[in-house]
Amino acid sequence: MIAALLAVCPAAGAGGERILSFHSEITVRPDGQLIVTETIKVRAARVRIKRGIYRDFPVLYRGRGWLAYKVPFKVLRVLRDGKPEAWHTEKKGKYVRVYIGRRNVFLRPGVYTYSLTYRTANLVGSFQGHDELYWNVTGDEWEFPIDRASATVILPAGVP
Repeated sequence: MIAALLAVCPAAGAGGERILSFHSEITVRPDGQLIVTETIKVRAARVRIKRGIYRDFPVLYRGRGWLAYKVPFKVLRVLRDGKPEAWHTEKKGKYVRVYIGRRNVFLRPGVYTYSLTYRTANLVGSFQGHDELYWNVTGDEWEFPIDRASATVILPAGVP
């Protein structure tokens, strides 16, 4: 059995900017790695969302007995409205922040759909009688409210 944690943390929006929808497709590979594609639809008003968005990913967790462990994280693809988009990462404490957008390109106010695909691991726990996927679908570091969130988990073949 795989249990997925889904958390939506609405925050105060700036100037009507918000996440209209957030969908995460999580593919669990037989080796325990995850391939995740997040589709994030935002309304930008050039208040906080000027060049693009950012997404924070925890790469340091506390496990059993509060022992710290690291989680690998690699960006595979970034799109804005179906086209490749510039991105870069920066370490921020226990997070890696992915900045999406071009430094010299300002977005017009409007609705944009971002797609972020990445690989991670060490988030599937094996327990007596069940396995568990420990995953916060939307993350908890957003500055904007999230109107709608959903997730699809795809398990390896043969997993009930």
